[in-house]
Amino acid sequence: MNKIKLKIHYDRGVVWILIAVVAMAFILIIMMVTAAAMIGDRTGSGSGSSSPGGSSEETDAPIVAGGCSDVITAARTYLNKGIRYSQEGGRCGPANSKGAAGVTYMDCTGYASRVYRDAGLLPMNTCLYTVSFASSSSFQRIATTQAQAKTLWQPGDFLLFGMGSASGPAKKTPFSHIVLFGGESGTKQIIYESGGSGGGPHVSTYNVFGGGRGSRFYGLYRPTRDCASSTET
Repeated sequence: MNKIKLKIHYDRGVVWILIAVVAMAFILIIMMVTAAAMIGDRTGSGSGSSSPGGSSEETDAPIVAGGCSDVITAARTYLNKGIRYSQEGGRCGPANSKGAAGVTYMDCTGYASRVYRDAGLLPMNTCLYTVSFASSSSFQRIATTQAQAKTLWQPGDFLLFGMGSASGPAKKTPFSHIVLFGGESGTKQIIYESGGSGGGPHVSTYNVFGGGRGSRFYGLYRPTRDCASSTET
């Protein structure tokens, strides 16, 4: 009888241990999912807009043929203006305005949003995140590999990169950085961006796929309509 009671207590103990292990595993999964969501929000991979006016866009415009020089012209207006890099609220500058006046800081997507707004390729008051740029009907992904990008890119396009915190395809998402392509200089590229190693809005000439960035390259994008024929909404 004592042996039977001992076995019953032993079996119950094993069951409770298994329940505890399953519960701990479930809690760990919840913590990992929560942490991943927080990282995505911090790096601008969450959807939505930080501007009160939302981010409505036209969806029936034709694909642009060639680069749009107005994008680079707009990008240059923010250089050497003392604008700092920040991901905090207001990262796109004042709503419903163009140019650097009143802009104190911008992150990479805030800079890109404002430049494309100034060029007439996004509605005023639009402030996109990286994931919003990737899914926006105002842009089309035209290249997914470095080789494709090097044969297709034109001034006014943008390149999107992932965080690179995982291996394989997971390196490319969640998104972490967007840069504007300004042209080529020998074997290097002219890049307009906010963030990276240069602080606020700046222009640099470097190998955009160097330093491990190539493995994080997600795509080359082009505006889906011509600057000259765009209308603001």
